[in-house]
Amino acid sequence: MQDPQKHISLSTHNLTVGYAQKGTKIPIVSNISLDLQAGALIGLIGINGSGKSTLLRTLASIQEPLSGTISIQETIIKELTPNERAKQVSVVLTNQAISKNLSVTELVSLGRQPYINWLDALDTTNLEIVQDAMTATSCAAYQNKKCYELSDGQLQRVLIARALAQDTPIILLDEPLSHLDLHHKAAILKLLKRIAQEQQKTILFSTHDIELVLPLCDNLLVLKEGHCTTGSPQELIAQKAFDTLFPSEHISFDAETARFSIDK
Repeated sequence: MQDPQKHISLSTHNLTVGYAQKGTKIPIVSNISLDLQAGALIGLIGINGSGKSTLLRTLASIQEPLSGTISIQETIIKELTPNERAKQVSVVLTNQAISKNLSVTELVSLGRQPYINWLDALDTTNLEIVQDAMTATSCAAYQNKKCYELSDGQLQRVLIARALAQDTPIILLDEPLSHLDLHHKAAILKLLKRIAQEQQKTILFSTHDIELVLPLCDNLLVLKEGHCTTGSPQELIAQKAFDTLFPSEHISFDAETARFSIDK
């Protein structure tokens, strides 16, 4: 359940996401109606092919919805210009194209593009925002390194720093924990939780690491068989939303331990 006193930053109404091929609409997830709160860390989970990336790309306006509406701060997203949207939503995609010849500071500085003329140098105020973003993500120590010199975990922090420098109320991340070891997954997850709470941002991220995110997420979106179920981890466990998330002949979910196991 959503707290009515909390600010809703992003909402959808009867949203259907998918693809259009040769004039034919191919839905993947249908009739999504949800409200995402400021200050919340929200996990998006589902098996491969369930529509996680498609939903994130649609919420980010990278991909057109098949039907329904998306609203940001109570304004329908289609009514915003691209630059206005860039001031509301920042996106960190898996395997996104970036120039790894850029230094960390240069890459993070790209987050300020919605606010400045691309020909202009950053002024003192913008430079301070970039520095604050790097400090908040603990990547200031290697700010002068080239991105190709970084580990996967370090680069993920830099991409999150760029999203922070963009200074949007909503941050969308596609699989930010992928290709990281357990230590770095935990570090990134705790970083996202802290940013959501301290800066009152709405952070929605997709992940396969369900057991890892259950203790820290405020809410979850569960995609299964073309439908989206929402709730707190505790509510979803009580509703047995995880019991059939994976094929039952292979995987079981223990509600008491909140862990999956492989059936023998």
